[in-house]
Amino acid sequence: TTPRRQGTQASDNRGPNPSPQQAGQRSEADTRHITDTMAAGTVTFQAANFAATKAQNERVKRFAAFERDEQGLMTDILHSLADPAATSSTQAAEATAQNRPQNPAQAAATAPVLSGEASAALERMSRAEAGAGFDRDFVALQLERHRELLQIQERYLAGNPQNREQAAIAKLARGMIREHLAELERI
Repeated sequence: TTPRRQGTQASDNRGPNPSPQQAGQRSEADTRHITDTMAAGTVTFQAANFAATKAQNERVKRFAAFERDEQGLMTDILHSLADPAATSSTQAAEATAQNRPQNPAQAAATAPVLSGEASAALERMSRAEAGAGFDRDFVALQLERHRELLQIQERYLAGNPQNREQAAIAKLARGMIREHLAELERI
């Protein structure tokens, strides 16, 4: 058993984990990583919701189901990173009551702000008819947004983040995004 598994500090040079008190004081890069990932992930999640009823191709349907599950989990993880002491619903309620986020944790807990382009893409997906055309548009949108998600992770990791947990999550996300891109290209 390693020291980390035994609950003691391992002797490495990566620095200490932030305490819950420090977690609310994340760097600007940490906060941007969370909000950018959540915004792009929201688009892939919502498009996957539309695909649940509109996709015709079995591979597209299967990918959409995996994407919904993954993005739901990623949102939970990112919310917990933003403020480990609060639930996402508590944060969102506080931010909504105050009409704006007061700190990075609340900013990450509120609904992400989507670009006009992302909103328009989701609007098109919501109005699209079921069938092969929808499937093509869905795959194209997923490819585009997964490339964006990959850039977000790579940009964050290139900045030499000090938050070990968030960097580890970004590395895991990067691997999954690469797998999703490969799957989408096969579809």
